[in-house]
Amino acid sequence: TTPPSRTHTPDISVISAELLLAVANRVSSKNKTERRDAITGLAQIFHKHYIRKILRHVQDGGDDCDIEVILRVLHEHCSEEQIKKYKFVVEAEEKFGWIPQKVFECVYFSDATDPELRNRIYQIVDDVLLDGGLTATSRAVGLAIILHGLKKKGKENAFKWMCALF
Repeated sequence: TTPPSRTHTPDISVISAELLLAVANRVSSKNKTERRDAITGLAQIFHKHYIRKILRHVQDGGDDCDIEVILRVLHEHCSEEQIKKYKFVVEAEEKFGWIPQKVFECVYFSDATDPELRNRIYQIVDDVLLDGGLTATSRAVGLAIILHGLKKKGKENAFKWMCALF
């Protein structure tokens, strides 16, 4: 199998950073439905415009994807030196990379505040962030990329919430 290349650059300008931040601000709304809709919408955007594009070569390889393809995708998206080499990766990381952090930070809402949100976070991770018809291999690689992003400086709290959740 031929390793993936960076010749295809998806257009991430279809969604403005300002719109994403406006939706993110609704996550702290006092209205439970608005809060859940905002976090679900952000997760859907992350899946469609970020993680699905990153995982396309792994997905094309199916459940028996060549390990070289998997390692290349992980290297390109988890190595800080590699990330800086590609304009798309830098722009996409800045625009969408914070969304999983926001999802896992929603776990801090207590059951008294929103008893259904914690269960909704499980569902968002399983059915939205890493679904959409992805193979088990793609889901595993996607989870590794998300976890790597959560362990970066400044996102430690989201990683702790993720560990507490799972």
